[in-house]
Parts: sequence; structure tokens; C-alpha cells
Amino acid sequence: MKSLRPTMASPEPSKQKQRQELPCIVCQKVFTSPRNLKEHYNRHKGETYQCNICEKGFATTGGLREHVRQHENKFRYICHMCPAQFNFKSHYEAHVRGHEPESCKKCPTCDKQFASSSNLLKHKMICGVQEKLFECQICDKSFKTQMYLKVHEKATHGEKSGFQCQKCGKRYKHASSLSKHVKRCTGGK
Repeated sequence: MKSLRPTMASPEPSKQKQRQELPCIVCQKVFTSPRNLKEHYNRHKGETYQCNICEKGFATTGGLREHVRQHENKFRYICHMCPAQFNFKSHYEAHVRGHEPESCKKCPTCDKQFASSSNLLKHKMICGVQEKLFECQICDKSFKTQMYLKVHEKATHGEKSGFQCQKCGKRYKHASSLSKHVKRCTGGK
């Protein structure tokens, strides 16, 4: 007696998982994971993942996770020439290149040198500005930019988080500020 089941001319299909294609409804970019699509879509909506410590926003959970590591003083890359520490290899490599004199970018106004073009650009926005229009309501210190004022308020009057000098215990909000302090505190050692 013959079987009623049809015979297959081709071999059995692979049991591999089918690759899922999930297009963004805004720009049609295709993703293979619902999580990646959601994070991408949140960028279109302007939604961010916010740090519970300093309230800084990030477009992705990965960006937030790396940022939080800084608050916990957990860094993957440590400069061998100064106390600077980084979570991203690209940031570390750019920083190390900044130690090479030929790679420094110089401000045409004040001759101050910077390791990156982006840092030079930030500096140029305030270089030569004499007035400090942004005043701290707690201690009356004044700053050239609102960003500097916010950094001051959080570092000086906010929670005891951030970067701490191992020698004197003074705290800083940013690793770069701690780095500058350590050079002064240890006499450049």
C-alpha cells in the first residue's frame, strides 16, 4: 500500500531560526531584534534612558550602563601617563594621542592646547569671554556657562558622588577635573 504523505523533492529545511526583519515605522531602517528596534524608535520620539544619579539622558540602555560605570568608578581603560580613566576604547585612544605633542590642537586666541578638536571647539565658545553671567544661588560663585554652573552645583552642593582624590579626599564630578587636581595635589608626580 502506498503512503498518502507527499514526498519531498528537496532536503528538509534547516532548523535554524528564521532571521526576523523588523522595520522602523519612521525611517524604515531594519532591525533583527525587538530591543534594538525599540531603542532606535525611542531616538525618533526623543525619549531617553535617564541616569538616577545625575539625571543625564541617553538614547540607549548601553549608553546609560557605560555612564553609570563612571559614577561607580569602574573603568575599563586607564591612561598610563596620567590619572585619566575611560570606559570606551576609542575615548582612551584619543586621549593617549593627546599626550603626543604633534597631535595637540592649539587655540588661536590663547594658545591653550587640546587633545581633540571637539574639546578645542568647546573651549573656543568661551575663550575670551570675561563675564561670568551664571551665578550659583548657594555660594555666589559665578561661571561663564550654564553647564559649568550645573557641574559646580552637583559636584559642590549635590550628593557625594563622582571622582575622589586618593591623597586628600576632595571630590570632583568629572574625571578630567580630578586629573588636573591630582597633578596639583601631588606636585605633578
